[in-house]
Amino acid sequence: MPAFSYAESPYKIRDDLGQAYREYWTRLAKPGSWWTGAERIAIAQESRNALNCEFCAQRKQALSPYTFPGEHDHAGALDVLAVDAVHRIITDQTRITNSYVQDNLANGLSQEKYVELAGIVVVTFSIDEFNRALGLPLEPLPEPVAGEPSHYRPAQAVEGTGFVPMISADGNVGPEADLWP
Repeated sequence: MPAFSYAESPYKIRDDLGQAYREYWTRLAKPGSWWTGAERIAIAQESRNALNCEFCAQRKQALSPYTFPGEHDHAGALDVLAVDAVHRIITDQTRITNSYVQDNLANGLSQEKYVELAGIVVVTFSIDEFNRALGLPLEPLPEPVAGEPSHYRPAQAVEGTGFVPMISADGNVGPEADLWP
């Protein structure tokens, strides 16, 4: 990945932010728990594509978005369920419901994959919005690293908030011990 520098910003940006972003892009390129490195990069790219998706713009205006016909503008690297999830998180997150998440599960997008996808989308979008707010170009996405997902799922993840299993504050043990300082 080419080096990206915040030095071109007219604003002083803390060095640790740039370092944290570089560390994120490095982790993003590697296989995750449920997606390969290439799929993770494709998810990040779709989070960028969603902002210019004509279907998303039209569906957001619809009274019944789940019955609105059409197809997302997308790069073609992900299946349609994953593309739809990414685009909804970016453009219409207030209408994501438990039934939508359960429908994804019934149609092959597991909760684990959905959780990892949502994390990638939110972090990528947050970094991109930081750059947009300062009038800076978006950072280039890294080249994916080959390998297979680990299929790791924390044993202490429990159903409750957010329509998917999550780790509660008292579940920060083992590999998750650093979640809450």
